[in-house]
Amino acid sequence: MKWSIPERIVEQGREYMQEGRVLSIVQNPEKRIWLSEVLGEELYLVELDGTAKEQDVCECQYWMEHGYCKHTVAVELALKQRGVSRIIQANQTVSFEKTNRSTAEMFTKGFAKLSKASAEVPLQPLRLEFHLDVIETNNYYPELSTIGLSLKIGLEGTKPKTYIVKNIGDFLQAYEKEMTFMVNKQHQFTLLHDSFSMEIQEILTELAAIYHTSQLLGANGIQVKGKIDKRYLLLPIDRSQSLVEKMNRTGQFILTNQTHKYRYLTFKETSLPLTFTVQKTEEQSFKLTIQNPITTFLAHYHWAIADQTVYLLTEEQEAIYTTLLQLMKRLEEPSIIYEKETVSDLFSEVLPLLEKIGRVSVEESVEELVVHHPLKAVFIFKKIKGRINARIDYHYGEVIFSTNPKYAQLPEVNQEIVRDKAKETAIKQQFQQFAYQQTTTGFEKVLPAGESLYYFFKAEVPAFRQLGEVRMGRKLRELYLDAQHHQPTIEVAEGDSWLDIRFDVTGIDETEIDAVLTSLLRNDAFYTLKSGEILAFDSEE
Repeated sequence: MKWSIPERIVEQGREYMQEGRVLSIVQNPEKRIWLSEVLGEELYLVELDGTAKEQDVCECQYWMEHGYCKHTVAVELALKQRGVSRIIQANQTVSFEKTNRSTAEMFTKGFAKLSKASAEVPLQPLRLEFHLDVIETNNYYPELSTIGLSLKIGLEGTKPKTYIVKNIGDFLQAYEKEMTFMVNKQHQFTLLHDSFSMEIQEILTELAAIYHTSQLLGANGIQVKGKIDKRYLLLPIDRSQSLVEKMNRTGQFILTNQTHKYRYLTFKETSLPLTFTVQKTEEQSFKLTIQNPITTFLAHYHWAIADQTVYLLTEEQEAIYTTLLQLMKRLEEPSIIYEKETVSDLFSEVLPLLEKIGRVSVEESVEELVVHHPLKAVFIFKKIKGRINARIDYHYGEVIFSTNPKYAQLPEVNQEIVRDKAKETAIKQQFQQFAYQQTTTGFEKVLPAGESLYYFFKAEVPAFRQLGEVRMGRKLRELYLDAQHHQPTIEVAEGDSWLDIRFDVTGIDETEIDAVLTSLLRNDAFYTLKSGEILAFDSEE
């Protein structure tokens, strides 16, 4: 018999053999196999391998899933009971009388197991302990670890002793059917539901449902150091908090990682207990110091654990904290030096994110040097030599940072302006989106004509107004004519038998009036004059 067959399967096979469920055994010397009939939930045909390979076959579903079953064990034990080895030697013929059973007897035997199961069984209060282990999936990224749930079972008592459940799936199935479960050769427990407290019954019912779902997905245990460990059931992410809270209430719970053990956990949806301190150094630079008391971080679960407390992270907080951990791996000490010219980056791009996961403390001497003002962007568009030239002035209070250094008004020597880099980047991206090329003084592109010029005034300019104030040079501004400001006047003169009707539109050549009116009747949005100017008909005024 293979040593890998679980002890509980061996015991179930022994019960079948003792109950006389092995109905027949026939030897086939040529194929070196034993053919047998075993009465289980139905009548199964078993082929017992008569060689040392022990490649047995059974018709039951359990054998198909595991490659062994209680029916093959029952046949082998029946041979041993008769003093016959399963190994068929050459020229060896052994025959057994077939056990004859009436139809009624076979029918009765089929229900015997159920009758036995329903018989009165002494109730023994059982103790169940829940062990959660942090299992690494990647040595370089411990934050990607998963949580494996395992169990220990024993009798309740003054000094209860518990035993490891080596196959949690078999345990949960035995619990569902209120069967006897063997933890080892010396100890077995009848898993009656009432042997457990109501809290534990509720947890076991939920775990059994999780186990069945994992089986449907093809999972049977958790991979630990390259091997499947059937002690574990993967703790599902979506139910992890509720399950842990239920296990907490039993008082028989522990979560373990490589360096810490947590016997009770409280969940909180608040900022992490991280502290970020900014101080000025003697070298006139700035030092960011990080104090991180987190002892376990599980990114998949969005958990950060410190001092028996689980901090539940949002998606954004999880991304920020993961980035922080990866960056800190490159540091010898949890501190970073920012020189004076980069302190604006610290306050505009780093600290606002760190404030979302912890507490930021800035030394008073640093606060005095750093000035915060909201950004006001001013866009100056001009027509220069057939091109549109654009300059951007970033106003922070009285300080101006400009794409053209000629118009900049820099801060005092002892001041550091915190610039809104995110908005400044968005502005530059807007220019790139409208096909501007960056220059040493700002941005520029070829002066568009016709429909493209109309698009500039009706789409580009309003888009920039969403980001700041737009100012326009006179030559560029004169290219856009609002039809509301050019209302036609009508002159009617009577000559002989004719009426002479003339239209006069201020600022528009008389020879183009007919074309303008035709365009207007077509419901065009604009008309391009011979001068290149745009006459817009869809004014919002």
